Amino acid sequence: MASFSGCFPERIFGTLGELECDGMNEIRYYDFLKNRRETLTPAQLLKVLDLRGHGGGDFGLVESFVREIALAGQRVDKANYLKTGPLETFNSHLYVFAAEHARKTGKVVNIQEFKREFGVKDFS
Repeated sequence: MASFSGCFPERIFGTLGELECDGMNEIRYYDFLKNRRETLTPAQLLKVLDLRGHGGGDFGLVESFVREIALAGQRVDKANYLKTGPLETFNSHLYVFAAEHARKTGKVVNIQEFKREFGVKDFS
């Protein structure tokens, strides 16, 4: 029972193991094949994950997203928390599209010409 406690324990069963979270500080893992239990804290998980995925970028995106949700409605200076805004996000995607275009055509892309060719306004 979790009423009035402020935490919501979760339990997930898979074919190879089980995850149990107390909703606050610990994640317990049970490996069915090895018959082994392990308890991890969020700090330990960061070490285990090694911030994989785009050099830690994926973790950073998720961390920023979760922090933004957690701070919703609070009066905090979110500028200290948000890593990028819409302009940075737009430009980073534009550069990826330009790089992909260069890869497919085998030609160096001038980003200003690329923007003009596709009708992208300069928002900077």
